[in-house]
Amino acid sequence: EALPEEQTEAEFEAKLAEIKEILSKGFLEHLKKGELIVITKDYFLKVYNNVFKQANIKKNCPSLYDYYKEAMKDCVIEFVKQLNKNSSDIISSFIEIADRMDKLIDFMTNAFYFLDFYYTRRKKKKLTNLYDIALDMYKNILFMPFQKQITKEVNELIKEDRGGNKENRIKIKRILGIMKTLDLLKPKKEEDNEEEEINKMKVELESETPVQDYWFNLFKEDTEKFFSVKAEKGIINKSTPEYVVEQLNYLE
Repeated sequence: EALPEEQTEAEFEAKLAEIKEILSKGFLEHLKKGELIVITKDYFLKVYNNVFKQANIKKNCPSLYDYYKEAMKDCVIEFVKQLNKNSSDIISSFIEIADRMDKLIDFMTNAFYFLDFYYTRRKKKKLTNLYDIALDMYKNILFMPFQKQITKEVNELIKEDRGGNKENRIKIKRILGIMKTLDLLKPKKEEDNEEEEINKMKVELESETPVQDYWFNLFKEDTEKFFSVKAEKGIINKSTPEYVVEQLNYLE
């Protein structure tokens, strides 16, 4: 289908409303509710093609860019509300939300790809690309408010793992994988500060320590205490060969 050469503002608003309705009813609302979503090729192409046709018209790009940010933020805030309700089991709850966040980022960045192609990378004063916007929200809105609770719970699971209970090892690896992903965020350059709206979304952080380092410092402290206690008891209660075998098992 040929791209429109001319388009009135009213025509664009109608097309944007159509994109919003397709996304909301077919993907975003189901994702917010945690319902099983099967994304068909036809559905993805329907969103992709609609965005492409509008992103190819330069004057439409700022509105599409703003809608992308609004839609992402709306979903992330809903995820935060659900985490607050289910914070008694923060690890399981966060992993479930993180799986939905992965789907959100994957679908939206691909569906809006031509907005990056026609707009963000071609601006003289380069705008933040779609993926970095999503990852920034993931870290600062979704993860950081729960950082202390999550790191504390991960350490508790690791203590159980050291004691021989390995049933939560998948959960531990998943959370640490999320931390690693979020630490890949690149700091914004001063000239990129026109992204004021994204900056306003950020929560006030108590420390600028990277996510992974923050967790590792707690982990290191707990590990030292764990081995110190085990060593003291082992030296008193076990023979030298038994003590050495036990410590080697802990190290493994």
